[in-house]
Amino acid sequence: MAAAKNWKKRWLPNQHGAWAMLIVPFVVGALTRHRADGLPMWWVPLAVMWLVGYCLFAQCVSWLKTPARRRGELRTPIITYFVVCVACGLVVLALGGAGLAIWLVGFAPLVAAAFALVRNREERSVTSGMTTVAAACLMFYVVRCGGWPVLSPGLHDTVTGILLYGYFAGTVFHVKSFIREKNNPAAARNSTLWHGAWLVAAAVACGPWLGLGSPWWIVFFAVALARTMVMKRMQNNGFPFRPGTLGVIEIILSASAIACSLL
Repeated sequence: MAAAKNWKKRWLPNQHGAWAMLIVPFVVGALTRHRADGLPMWWVPLAVMWLVGYCLFAQCVSWLKTPARRRGELRTPIITYFVVCVACGLVVLALGGAGLAIWLVGFAPLVAAAFALVRNREERSVTSGMTTVAAACLMFYVVRCGGWPVLSPGLHDTVTGILLYGYFAGTVFHVKSFIREKNNPAAARNSTLWHGAWLVAAAVACGPWLGLGSPWWIVFFAVALARTMVMKRMQNNGFPFRPGTLGVIEIILSASAIACSLL
């Protein structure tokens, strides 16, 4: 049992909530691309590189935070993940063309900013969370648009990617207000304001005035706002929300976000 736990600690990221953020934009990008233009074969190695790349990123973060005398146990996972990412990246470029490398222009500054925040011991900050979410949602456009010259996603899919960012960035505020800053009224207020602002944005973009996205997004953000307000009131009244409970609720909302993206 101890050996299994040690293996997981060395090889797997401990941020379980990040997986939905990684998977949902990628899946929505693949499904919308398939519906519009057909799905190219390079999405398979890209999916592997994306998930393994996150493991590599997480282990590099651990490397930066670990004292030098204990970094040796992280060397094998980092080298392994790096080799897999490079191999998958080469396959992606072989299948999809060198034009796909154009997206590095977007990812490079986000990754650099993330590591800089780790260096400054701010990896748990809102800024760090927003940076990670931006990288995850950028992958939606990679899958949807392909390499240079990129396919136009159209207004509907462009708005979809932006609304996905609004939801997943909102989870940064939401979860923080229940765990690390559960006794900070400002954290709960920021979460409410964020979700309220995105409800208004969804109503404007997806309502009858513009009609740039599914009107179900309006219902979605209304539910997201309600879950934040109701759950916070319950917590203030003594109801304990464990991380697992928060995770289950977010899984349901993530599945709903996929549905809203496709309707």
